[in-house]
Amino acid sequence: MLLHEISSGGGPEQAEVVQLMRQECPILEYLHFFTYPGRSHNLSADDDITTNAEFRSLGDDYTVADDYDPSEVSFSLKIFGKDLTVDQAYLDGLGLPGGVDAAQAVGSALGVQRRRFARNLGRNLNNYIINGNSSTSAKQFEGMRRVISQQLGASQTLDSLGANGLAVVMGNDNAAKAAQQKFVEALQDLISAVAGGATVLQMNRKIINRLSTIAREQCTTTIDQFGRPITSFNGVPLLPAGFDRTGAELLPFTETLGTSTSKCSTVLAMRSEEMAYWSFKTTPSGIKVYDPIRVGNKYTQTVELQLDSGEPFNARSLAALPGVMLS
Repeated sequence: MLLHEISSGGGPEQAEVVQLMRQECPILEYLHFFTYPGRSHNLSADDDITTNAEFRSLGDDYTVADDYDPSEVSFSLKIFGKDLTVDQAYLDGLGLPGGVDAAQAVGSALGVQRRRFARNLGRNLNNYIINGNSSTSAKQFEGMRRVISQQLGASQTLDSLGANGLAVVMGNDNAAKAAQQKFVEALQDLISAVAGGATVLQMNRKIINRLSTIAREQCTTTIDQFGRPITSFNGVPLLPAGFDRTGAELLPFTETLGTSTSKCSTVLAMRSEEMAYWSFKTTPSGIKVYDPIRVGNKYTQTVELQLDSGEPFNARSLAALPGVMLS
């Protein structure tokens, strides 16, 4: 299930927060979540059968059986959210008009705060889905980049662009065309490096623009329910990684690959299904918006999401293509 489907059982405030988060975190339209009792547990992963099928004669048994002994992946919910507050003294300065009581004023003030925070919450979540790192803080879940580098095999970080990356240049001369064709082939390799084929790619918005120019015949653009133009490459949506709440790009051209120093970017590929491939665990309520309460001199409302990326159910759920340069 998608996060907004799990979170659909709350009231209008919860629905508003979910809607604003989705607008700022487009990958939520492709990343699947599941619920499961308990905060921490192990689940069966996809198993690789290491023996080949064999032929047998009528009446004979197979010589070797594959015993059921599934590998497991672990999950432990992380708590992600914020307390929003309004000082009671703020109400004195409102000059409440007739018919407006303090509860309405608190609700209005918290509503402004809540909507502003919900947009930032979407940007925050998008950042952690890409860059979450438990070695920075054990309170965080692991993001795509960390999962690929630490949990998946080396084959999931592709070297299709060479040891020093590739400059995908504009132009019609032979060198420019060769670089463009190599990049297009590398993206096709990236999609197929994910089991079953990637269902979405994330990259810097400038790479999407360049790809739309050099591979126009393979790219289409549609408008989603939020009015966002979504470009697809051979049917696979391309999502701009976007920015964190400070305005810093999440997949910038500041990476180093080989001799290409601080000028590369990475393209990330993902496939997600409920309790399959790369899927997040959450609680049955999903995003939770609690009722406001008075604590000391402030009215407080908590917005919270419990989730964990755990370990991928399939060892080829994600893949990365480093070394993209534009010039």
